[in-house]
Amino acid sequence: MGGYLDPLQASPPLKTAILGWTTVSLAVPPSRLSLAIAARLTCGYLEGLCYPQGGSRAITDSLADAIRRHGGELLLGTEGSRILADRKHVRGVRGRNAALDAVPEPERDILAPVVVSAVDVKQTYLQLLPPESVPARVLRRVRGYEFALPLAAVYLVLDRDLAAAGYTNTAHIVSAADDFDAL
Repeated sequence: MGGYLDPLQASPPLKTAILGWTTVSLAVPPSRLSLAIAARLTCGYLEGLCYPQGGSRAITDSLADAIRRHGGELLLGTEGSRILADRKHVRGVRGRNAALDAVPEPERDILAPVVVSAVDVKQTYLQLLPPESVPARVLRRVRGYEFALPLAAVYLVLDRDLAAAGYTNTAHIVSAADDFDAL
């Protein structure tokens, strides 16, 4: 996206001023942001953002309910060290109880016809799945993936009405850098 500003000879600080909010929202510097993603994100902000009723936890709770309704089981506090699979099928997970208050125990195989990995694609394909169960071309492709910058957002709930105090409904971005591409 930042490339669209190059013919205008926009300086890095100007690009950051214009596109910096996208870096904060997507954790991608302006030079690597696609026009389509930037346009969709801008439309979302202009149309007004929405949140699920009950907060983001409502999504997690609904997903957990759907899993249970279909005979699935959630093993919270369980750390998986290997996805059990042959060349064509997943068989389960090798793991152990990793709850903070748990007594250390040996790993065990937990058999399941479906496994949902909640870690990133590189960890799933390069560390958890047996290499012989993943086609070589997929492993090559996954090895080449590059992750975006880490992102943290802080949402505060205050016990006072900021609008009544004269504050506008605005997102504030704080950064010591004036060139997000250099980060």
